[in-house]
Amino acid sequence: MKQSRKSKRAIFFAYTGTIYDPQSDQKAHLESAREIVRHFKLDVTPQSLLERFSERADRYLAQRDADEFLAGDDMLRAVLPHFGTILQVPKTREHFLFVKEVTRKMHCVHGALMPGAEEALSGIRERGFHVGLISHVDGDLLGSLLDSLGIRDYFDSVTTAEEAQVCRPDPRIFELAVGKAEITTKQAYFVSDDPHRDIPTARKLGFATIYLRAAPDAGKDCPEADFEIGALTDLLPILDREAARK
Repeated sequence: MKQSRKSKRAIFFAYTGTIYDPQSDQKAHLESAREIVRHFKLDVTPQSLLERFSERADRYLAQRDADEFLAGDDMLRAVLPHFGTILQVPKTREHFLFVKEVTRKMHCVHGALMPGAEEALSGIRERGFHVGLISHVDGDLLGSLLDSLGIRDYFDSVTTAEEAQVCRPDPRIFELAVGKAEITTKQAYFVSDDPHRDIPTARKLGFATIYLRAAPDAGKDCPEADFEIGALTDLLPILDREAARK
């Protein structure tokens, strides 16, 4: 991450689904499950293991406040003992660290950017914006991912739920991010592929909001968004038009 620059304008991005390709994320999870099955010689398919984990994680999260922060390590600690019991794998710190490292490695190997992400980030920096990231991914893992994708230096600031101890759309994570840029929300854009939670909250806070409608099954519009784009490179002409108006 480059040293934060003083700027009167900023643009913040959500991560998975906006900068990071969610299909590559799914592949990374499946490859992680494949390696876990191989390592522990489990009598289940990787897909079955992944589905069991997701089901158990969803059940665990359903018992909590949906917006309550939960670190990735805490999720693993909460869910893995269940698998240690049903799959007869000893519940040890060594095994916990193995699963954590496999997950990190596979995401770094198989993770991919959304189309046009690097071109858009480069163009935004050239236009003098403070470029920020607001992510639910834990700091250590996110740092590894940004390095493996080669995009760490495009960001002037990175704000995680782990740091803020709250998840989007809680206003506090947005406020923390804006504080790093030393501006107000009225001077900032927020870009996300989530039209139901992120965009409405960001707009209420004063951001100019941009809905990335990149998924084939995404809704046709997002009434709360100030702008809609089909690709990240569509951001650049929007920013140029807005700058010319001012």
